[in-house]
Amino acid sequence: MKQRTPHWSGCQYPLGGNRYFLNTGDVTVSERAITLQTILGSCVSVTAYHSERRAGGMCHYLLPKVPATPNHRLLKPGFYGWSALELLQQQLMAMANLSAYRFSVFGGASTVHTTDGRLGVGQQNLAVAHQWAQQNNLHFTEDHTGGSCCRTLLFDLRSGQLALRTIAMEKGGLL
Repeated sequence: MKQRTPHWSGCQYPLGGNRYFLNTGDVTVSERAITLQTILGSCVSVTAYHSERRAGGMCHYLLPKVPATPNHRLLKPGFYGWSALELLQQQLMAMANLSAYRFSVFGGASTVHTTDGRLGVGQQNLAVAHQWAQQNNLHFTEDHTGGSCCRTLLFDLRSGQLALRTIAMEKGGLL
């Protein structure tokens, strides 16, 4: 099988060996034996793994959608939930139908609490992921979301293994 290089919507952040860091706004899909790593607070990552191809991908988005303010500086598409998930979907479908993948979702913490009853950014980000999955008749086999903790996520694209570490937060920042 011909090895594809990772697809990146952002910069490559090699950590050494076959490990790469996904920064906010990055989307990657690969058939290479690499491990993807990211850190999440209110951001959300959706992972996808194809067990037969031993391949998969991940996106890491910051905001649910592009803000409606006229003077908002548009960031790269992967920063926003709907466009990040569309990029991930397009890249995954270049290899196989979405139904062939196992999907997981992580992040969406309440790092800033609202007092006016509106959903926080983390909750809005999670709503986008779940709406996207529902629209595509998919479900998340792993869902480690919400709460008030930060998460470090490692995703081995060769084995499909996910490793998650939580980092407690207190008012004003990390413990």
